[in-house]
Amino acid sequence: MKNMENTDTTALTVDEVAGKLSLTNKTIRKHIKSGKIPAKKIGKRWYISEEDFEKIFAEYMTT
Repeated sequence: MKNMENTDTTALTVDEVAGKLSLTNKTIRKHIKSGKIPAKKIGKRWYISEEDFEKIFAEYMTT
């Protein structure tokens, strides 16, 4: 987990999200690129806010 650039929002890496959803990093990146997963790129890495992850996880668990 990382604090997203001078905010109180904590974020998860692509690796962390992939592990929690039992998906591959490639799949998570594909969803980021398509806009299904909102993410922010900081440097060379993508981060997903915990708030957005909770929404994604809730949808993932109901499908």
